[in-house]
Amino acid sequence: MTVPLPKTDVDWTALRNFAALRRQLRVSLTPVCNLKCWFCHNEGDVPPPFTHLHRDARPRARELTADDYVNLLRELIGAGLKRVYFTGGEPLASKLARPVLTRLPVHGPDVSYTLITNGLLVRTHQDWFATTGLWTR
Repeated sequence: MTVPLPKTDVDWTALRNFAALRRQLRVSLTPVCNLKCWFCHNEGDVPPPFTHLHRDARPRARELTADDYVNLLRELIGAGLKRVYFTGGEPLASKLARPVLTRLPVHGPDVSYTLITNGLLVRTHQDWFATTGLWTR
């Protein structure tokens, strides 16, 4: 039986996911989605279709900078992280996409990065997108 963690001001979701998913981590760069579908939202957050219809409903505020993401990934890879999935909403709609994805920590062959996107913004970002660590193996 799983015992729930005590309620605190700290959101431990990412750390719990890292432990539960066996060295895998989902990084949501933004709650924004250019399609406003039900798929693109974080668990426990307000889905994009709802925020589109109800302008007063807002997703949780994002607090990490691009440097925070890159430094955190570097440290987690050093601690055994093997797979990183970048999601959103639509991750390429995030102003953090370029500064994070173009500075992914160098890793060995047993670490991989995956971008989960609807693909509609790939051409818009193609000038920098091909320079990311998503393409190395």
